[in-house]
Amino acid sequence: MKIKSLLLGSAAASMLAVSGAQAADPIIYAEPEAMEYVRICDVYGAGFFYIPGTETCLRISGFARYQIGAAQDGALNRTPNYHGFGDGGWNKYARGRINFDARSETEWGTLRGFVRFEVNSGQAVNSSGTASGTIMPWMFVSLSTQQGELLAGYLESAWAWSGPIGNYGIHSDTGGSYGFQRRSQIRYTFNAPEGFFGVLSVEDNNRAGQARQWMPDVVGKLGVNQAWGGVYGAFGYDAVDESWAARVGAQLNVPNAPGSSLIGTFFWANSVDNAYAPRMYYAAADATAAARWSGAVSYEHRFNPQFAAGVGYQYLSGFGAGNPHVHMVDASLIWTPVRDLEIRTEVGYHKARQAGTNLDGAFSGFLRFQRSF
Repeated sequence: MKIKSLLLGSAAASMLAVSGAQAADPIIYAEPEAMEYVRICDVYGAGFFYIPGTETCLRISGFARYQIGAAQDGALNRTPNYHGFGDGGWNKYARGRINFDARSETEWGTLRGFVRFEVNSGQAVNSSGTASGTIMPWMFVSLSTQQGELLAGYLESAWAWSGPIGNYGIHSDTGGSYGFQRRSQIRYTFNAPEGFFGVLSVEDNNRAGQARQWMPDVVGKLGVNQAWGGVYGAFGYDAVDESWAARVGAQLNVPNAPGSSLIGTFFWANSVDNAYAPRMYYAAADATAAARWSGAVSYEHRFNPQFAAGVGYQYLSGFGAGNPHVHMVDASLIWTPVRDLEIRTEVGYHKARQAGTNLDGAFSGFLRFQRSF
């Protein structure tokens, strides 16, 4: 009996020891995998982040805008107003824009895809009373290196927007008259040392009311951009009209006043129907044609990061009977009270004249609120 009791006691003690040891062991749970929601991509500047699971960097940007404008009431003897507003009452509209900019590095260089969407309010914003809708005004793919960029897509013509300088006409938001248009195009931009650059673009010429052509329109641009400013020259060939336009210009940056500059531009075209020449409205009935030649000058001064002001003037001389010509003046004030909020006001004056007709001038202007992101 004693031996049996001893054996049972030893077994019980052993079981208690084992149970105690197991109870003392910590319970280990599997660690959850770390979730990385956003990785900042600082390769291309602020605002880019990596698309999860890829090495592609994406930046989302855009703005929300509200604007209220007005113009002098039209009459048979009044020049169409500078901003293209309808007569009689306020001209109001809202616009939203969103950009998607995706970039990544490849063995061939930086691969980029850019898409821009815009939507306007349903109110009329110009003299034709055009209703607005959702549009995609820019979409392109590009491949770039330090030496240059190959771009293909739909965006503003290289005539109006290409290179570091020589874009648009004057400093104002409307830019004066400079041959604005959006085109399907393939362009190459070459970057040389010391700020020299060149642009060559072949562009779709399937304009409204014209037959489709095999021969594309061609735009070329050469210039130099340095700390003091720059100079440039551009050439545009209209294959449909078989005519050409040219522009030369310069920009002078103001020392010790970052963001301040004086620009001057001279345009010339050899046809009233050339697609790249600045357009001029020279009759109360909105008659429009290309300018034979035009000169524009403007100055914008940035007093501080919050406040800037600008003024510009453009003269256009037309073709044909009566030698029509137009004077345009524009002044703007830009206030940025806080980061990404711009409050802009702009006033323009537009006056046309041709032999036998001296139209009255027209004033127009707007107040705009814009939040960028």
